[in-house]
Parts: sequence; C-alpha cells; structure tokens
Amino acid sequence: MMRVPAKAHRPARLGFDVPLLMVVISLILFGMLMVYSASADYSFQVYGSPSYIFMRQLRWLGLGSLVMIFLALMDYHYWKKFALILMGAAIFALMAVLIIQDTRLGSVRSLFRGSVQPSELAKFGIVIYLSVWLNNRRDMLRNMYLAMIPLSVIMGVVGGLIALQPDLSAVVTIGLLGTLMFFLAGCSKLGIIPHWSRPDEQLPGGSQRPTTIL
Repeated sequence: MMRVPAKAHRPARLGFDVPLLMVVISLILFGMLMVYSASADYSFQVYGSPSYIFMRQLRWLGLGSLVMIFLALMDYHYWKKFALILMGAAIFALMAVLIIQDTRLGSVRSLFRGSVQPSELAKFGIVIYLSVWLNNRRDMLRNMYLAMIPLSVIMGVVGGLIALQPDLSAVVTIGLLGTLMFFLAGCSKLGIIPHWSRPDEQLPGGSQRPTTIL
C-alpha cells in the first residue's frame, strides 16, 4: 500500500516587506531614544518636565504611523494624479520660508514656529514628481541632453531654494534621490561610464569595443 506524501506546509506570506519594516522600526526606536536623550534637560528647564518634548514627538509618531499604514494600503498609482500639485505645493512652501524669514538657530527652514519644514515635503514631492516625469519620458532617456537638461532644471529649482535657507543635508538628499531615480529609470543605457571590453572583443583594426558598466 502506497503512502500519500504529506503536503508541505508553506510559510504564510505577509503582504509587506518584513525586513524593511524591521529597519524602519529600529530607526524609529533609535531616533526616539536620541530625542529623549538630547531634549530631557532643555525640556525640564523650559517646560518643567523632562519628557515634554519626547511626548510631543511621540504624538507625532502616532499620527505618522497612521498615515504610513494608510499609504501602504493605497495603490501607489493613485499618486500620479497629484504629482504636479505636490511639486507645486513644495516649491510654494519653500518660497514662503524665504519670504517669511522665521529664523531659528541661524537658518530659515520652517513655518508656523518651527512646526512645519517644507524641505521634507520637497523630498516627498520630488520622488512622486520624478517618478511620473521619468516614466512619461522613458524613451527620451536614450538622449543624454534631452534627459539631463530638464532634470537638471527641476532639481536645480528645488535644490536652489533649499540651499538658500540654508539646509545642505536636504540639498544632498534631494540630489541623491534624483540621481538614483534617474539611473533606475534607465539612464544606464546612455553609456555615461564606459569601460573597455576583454582583449578578445575587438573591432576590426584592433581597437577595443567600449561598453557600459551600469
């Protein structure tokens, strides 16, 4: 009598990236620990409680977590409709910062008494806007000049407004995000960084064939 092999039990699959979630949670816990450690003395002297600033940050963390869950459940294609609005709002907010001139610690980076930092909105807006822009112009990426010039204008406007605050770390972040997205969209086909092929891959006449490493 033959035995019917038992069905292999497959591990249940979750609908999200668990390692990425663990990294995010670790960064949040580390960040909250640093907030309490750095603000306890100041919070006690100004507000009379060493945990006042920490608790305020904790409330914002709760609100941010709800927004994160909501966005994770939303179809990301939906954001395509708001790409231009987000980019326009980010640029308007960055210009408002420079006009209102709410100076804090030698720089003008925030609105509403330090509660809102438009450069953070700009980071989110640039990701959404460039995703749509690069997707709509993916055929244009084969041409170096057609691709780089408009992208440089977009990145230059946003990065320039942030640099005037000044906020160098945000400028670097914006630049890295734009460059990374440009390469992920297919910029590697442009052959920006060439390298020489193996000796046996030669063109007629003995010259070597350049290829790309990206």
